[in-house]
Amino acid sequence: MAKGRLTSFLHSISGSVGNNIYSTGPGGVVEIRNKVMSKRDARSDIQLDVRSIIREINVRWKHKPLRERMLWGMYAREFSLSGRRIGTLMRRFSSVSSGRHLSGAHLYCGLNQMLLTSGLNWLERPPRIDIHTPPSPLVDLIQYGTYKGSVKFRIWLSSTYLVSGLPIPTVAQIMLSVRTFYSSTYLVRPCPSISATPIDVAISTVRLRSKLEGNFFITEVPLSELTHPILHLQFRTVAQNGTFSMPSAHYIVEVV
Repeated sequence: MAKGRLTSFLHSISGSVGNNIYSTGPGGVVEIRNKVMSKRDARSDIQLDVRSIIREINVRWKHKPLRERMLWGMYAREFSLSGRRIGTLMRRFSSVSSGRHLSGAHLYCGLNQMLLTSGLNWLERPPRIDIHTPPSPLVDLIQYGTYKGSVKFRIWLSSTYLVSGLPIPTVAQIMLSVRTFYSSTYLVRPCPSISATPIDVAISTVRLRSKLEGNFFITEVPLSELTHPILHLQFRTVAQNGTFSMPSAHYIVEVV
């Protein structure tokens, strides 16, 4: 960065010329900075997978019969009026943000994106509004605990999710925020099918965005290689019938 001072003929300057950005600071001091030129990797594997899912969802919606579209619209109105709240960290990731007015198309796309990215199947008809939601996941994480190299814990449901006496396939979504002294990132991870029987989960790597020659890439980085990472975690249960639980408690742990 370079600095200069304005003369009596020129009182202020701002904007950019070429690769330089000009601005006027206190006392008439002109600051000259290099323009940061960066390119995002818009064709990473993760982005391509998400785009493929969204494209297929949109195609299916366009070919839906009018009757099914109207059913989704009616469910969307009831869903919006239910006013269920989700946690702050959860809201950042949720494909379906309840408590606001949604259209049938938005709700169809949001629910199916949530199901497909969690490893579940398509939901072509809206769930019944009176169906009870699955229980929130339980974990044995230590709040404000310190973990070495990776975060290991167990996750389970207080009871198997049943509708009309039949078990409904359920998975857990792990909402993860990783913060270091230099950066932070947010991501959603699906967990294997969960039930009342605890299963072991280990988080040893995270996907971070890195820059190489002006381009951004998504890379898998071990937690042990990060500088004092702090993990913020929340969990919710997602069921095949399109319902999902309220988020769990907000856990904060560190990895050394």
